[in-house]
Amino acid sequence: MSSKQENWIGNKPSSSDPDLLYKYCQLDSNKERLLENGEIYFPAPSELNDPFDCRVSPNYSDATDREMLTYIGLMQSERLKNLSIVDQHLEKKKLLKQFWEDWEEENFRKEHFEKRYSGIDKSVGVLSFSKNAKSNALWGHYGNSHKGLLVVFNFKNLFESLHLQFQKEKLPTGLFYGNADYSGYPKGIKPIQKKSPLYLGYYFKKLYSYKSPVWEFENEYRVVSYPTIERKIYVSPKCIREVIAGVNISDKDMKKLKQICKDKYTLKQSELIEESFELEYKTVQEI
Repeated sequence: MSSKQENWIGNKPSSSDPDLLYKYCQLDSNKERLLENGEIYFPAPSELNDPFDCRVSPNYSDATDREMLTYIGLMQSERLKNLSIVDQHLEKKKLLKQFWEDWEEENFRKEHFEKRYSGIDKSVGVLSFSKNAKSNALWGHYGNSHKGLLVVFNFKNLFESLHLQFQKEKLPTGLFYGNADYSGYPKGIKPIQKKSPLYLGYYFKKLYSYKSPVWEFENEYRVVSYPTIERKIYVSPKCIREVIAGVNISDKDMKKLKQICKDKYTLKQSELIEESFELEYKTVQEI
């Protein structure tokens, strides 16, 4: 099933975006800093648990000569900028000929893609959420076997806070956001043809939204930053609506959560619903 991918480009969330986003996680120093100071971390693709994340590649073989010449021109712009238009075209044809000759070699292809992925890893940050409010699988997979927590974000507040922070710090970073696409490995993605923000937003949507169908249970919604200048961004406490402790959380961690959330966030705890495989969330005062 293919998920819609609205609003990878745009200044404000629209009515098609979720109101709430859910972050299943363990209680570690990073999450303590999130709850105490509003510190959000944009991990590199290599830090995610899926080794295929952000490794979708352009299909050079299906590109036309004109598309490949455009791609070569963009990638070699510094080398070509002082040449005349005629000489630029001749040089691009020469470089393209050399590219196809090298492309026949397996080692060249491997080095080409690894260099490309290395560049992506340094310049892309991926902040992952789920749209599932009550998922046993996500509690088990990311919530430290129900011993962790679930942070519930107000998406509109989060997005606006991120934008304000990026503007304040004058970070030349774009935010692209939308649903993960589990429709399978995409075919026919052409090499990059422009460097305009609108085009790059569409292009990044293709490159960074696709995931294997085996991950569809996550129902992921992601915020991608590019280029990532700072991986740690500070957001307003208004971004967090509530915090939910796992059903198996330790007494020590529950005590710590109570201290962190006091007078700041609504704190709930997950409980099992008898004679079912479902969970319910109750505020700590009701427990």
